[in-house]
Amino acid sequence: MAKLKAGQWLAPFWGKRGYSTGRDPLGMQIASIGTYAILLPGLTNLTRRVRYYSYYCWVVEQYARVESHTDEAIFRQFIRRAELLYAFGMAICYPESPAVVGKDWAAVNIKGFENNLPDKHVVDIASGADQNGNRTYWKYSLGAFGQYFLGSLLHIGLIREREGNPGVYLCTDRGRQLADAFSVNLDSETTNEIINAVKGGKIDVRTLRAIQPKISLDAIQPESNEWKILISLLFGPDDGGRSQVPT
Repeated sequence: MAKLKAGQWLAPFWGKRGYSTGRDPLGMQIASIGTYAILLPGLTNLTRRVRYYSYYCWVVEQYARVESHTDEAIFRQFIRRAELLYAFGMAICYPESPAVVGKDWAAVNIKGFENNLPDKHVVDIASGADQNGNRTYWKYSLGAFGQYFLGSLLHIGLIREREGNPGVYLCTDRGRQLADAFSVNLDSETTNEIINAVKGGKIDVRTLRAIQPKISLDAIQPESNEWKILISLLFGPDDGGRSQVPT
């Protein structure tokens, strides 16, 4: 809104970045982001960490399998805790890995994480992820999942909003394929350890060290089914998932 200051009207420039990084005062994404999101669906400044697409699909699918809640707040907490668990795992196991959501926050909250963190040390995921008035790893309510990845995940047909439950998301058939491909190296025990940590809000370092190499951002095997699906998503037809994904 324009305002009068020192006898002069100060009119806003509506395309200028304003109250939130990456958005203009109208609450719209800056033009460059809006343009390449349409021209190149799925490609963003975080696509170099494309395995997040796999991980988020797997997390959304696990939520649908283990939680009966359709409440947005519970879904939001599940996503944020899963995101921060991943950040702690990367900070502990791969401290030099760049562009990891929440890793800087995780790193400064683990004393001696570089070499000396004992296996029995318990990481409190809930205190860093749950929005209960304290400082958390991410301001946006749906974490980086909602702020940066959600648009692409919807656009390329990996997830959809649950009918009648705004703010709660489900995998599409295409997203479920990617989630299943991601889980190939996860046995039932590892899956249960991750889910229990997300629901319980805590995990010990020993378990994190065992889990993270299986789900690391750099752990995609070339020519694996997951690799083929991701390549197809990025280089295939821009039709929101209506084309057949190769298996």
